Amino acid sequence: MGSFGSPDSFGIKLVNLVDRKFGRYKDKNVPTARLLDAYNVGDIYYAEYETFEDYSDEIGDYATKLRFFVANAIRNPGSYNRLYSVTGVCDQRDVDKFYPDIVKTVKSFNPPKSA
Repeated sequence: MGSFGSPDSFGIKLVNLVDRKFGRYKDKNVPTARLLDAYNVGDIYYAEYETFEDYSDEIGDYATKLRFFVANAIRNPGSYNRLYSVTGVCDQRDVDKFYPDIVKTVKSFNPPKSA
């Protein structure tokens, strides 16, 4: 996974792909994202981030808040590299109830071994 850089740079790049509050979207109501944590265990990279969408002036907050937990690994099971990825998603309102199980499931991710 060294081609992705450090776990932190990998997480930042991942979140920047989701975060659309800059550039041509800066005046539009689009998703924004924030990286919470990024680390690796062996050669599997993990990232935790949250997204915010649909800002409402009426409620003074974002209507949609999601928490993501992602695991990524690169393997070479044959003649070329493959990227394996698993993502768990939970609504922010249900984080206390479901998120520990989502993290446990994503951490059980075991990509095939390289040849």
